[in-house]
Amino acid sequence: MTLRGCRAIGVTLVLCSCLGQPGLGAQEMAASAPIPPVRLGTVRLAPSVEFEGRIDTNVFNTHDEQQSDFAWTLRPKTDARLRVGLARITGRGAFDLIYFLHLESDRSLNVNASIRLSVPVNPR
Repeated sequence: MTLRGCRAIGVTLVLCSCLGQPGLGAQEMAASAPIPPVRLGTVRLAPSVEFEGRIDTNVFNTHDEQQSDFAWTLRPKTDARLRVGLARITGRGAFDLIYFLHLESDRSLNVNASIRLSVPVNPR
């Protein structure tokens, strides 16, 4: 496929996602049916993926020489939970893969990670 064909497909996908076409839009899951986590022994994992396509009209946030571009963000992430006695360890790991159609130098991969230890002070 040529570069021109790839761009045409990319523009079509972004426009469809920005216009909120009912057939292509993300559908909300019912609150009564949460996604069951994956169990690996005593560790529970809840993986998910988010996708966002948009037209950024001012990529560099400047008043002069505003530049627009199509931007896509793919965000795979996993929430983890582990109980150790009364303590609970929770964590989240995520990657943001950011792709700009024309501004190749601004394409990036961002890594986000957090961990928390919760211990009850007065367990009864």
